[in-house]
Amino acid sequence: MNQTTKFSNVHTLSKRNRTSKGISLKVNKEIRGHLNKVLNYNGMDDLDIPGKLLKDLPDIINLSIGQVTDALGISKSTYYRARNIRHLDRETVDRMASLLKIYEKGIQTFNGDSEQFKAWLNTTIQNLGGRKPIELITSENGRISILQALSRVRYNVYG
Repeated sequence: MNQTTKFSNVHTLSKRNRTSKGISLKVNKEIRGHLNKVLNYNGMDDLDIPGKLLKDLPDIINLSIGQVTDALGISKSTYYRARNIRHLDRETVDRMASLLKIYEKGIQTFNGDSEQFKAWLNTTIQNLGGRKPIELITSENGRISILQALSRVRYNVYG
């Protein structure tokens, strides 16, 4: 399967296309393997993640290249250069893992609807200090707050 890499509706694709976390993907086997490694990353081990994964990341998580580079804490020129390197550095992998976990939880929260999740990311949320989640995605504390907000949405807890 060498189609464009994208998460898609959890309920529509076969089990063979799911990551170990249950998100459905239309990706080739190599990319799916790297995504699983990143999703299961615990921050303690070095991962052998190729830079080419960055090329597909914006499509995978349904964000622009600018939003992805902001979330990863890298410039666009670094993003384009890093796509050609053999192994991503630990900090980039760590931020990528955090970003993918947010996307995973968002897709689960919004029942597989990536457009609804993307709309939520760009909506002012009172429990986030009146800010949009996408504005908080650049820091670790912001990413933690986004995950907590998604849990509140998922379980209808708004206080």
